[in-house]
Amino acid sequence: LGANFSYVVRVGARHSLVTDGPYARVRHPLYAGLLVYFAGVPLVVREFWSWFVVMGWVGVSVAIRIRREERALEARFGDAFRAWKARTSLLVPRRRRP
Repeated sequence: LGANFSYVVRVGARHSLVTDGPYARVRHPLYAGLLVYFAGVPLVVREFWSWFVVMGWVGVSVAIRIRREERALEARFGDAFRAWKARTSLLVPRRRRP
């Protein structure tokens, strides 16, 4: 993402829509990785009950962030974003057909 990365949801005039690399298949690969990471932490520390708390908190936070990002991207990139959205999945790559 380079200069496109920000901790705050914002799309600047110099930002570009990244659609190559992992973004060619998934719109939010960083959040997918984050969810996998946080899903594993309670299992590693053997506090299985905390999985529900952690995944609930992280899942809701990620869902809110994704919604905000996608609204901002659609507002900035319009049809280009909608076309990219149509050919990619949110978090998990779609199965390719032969």
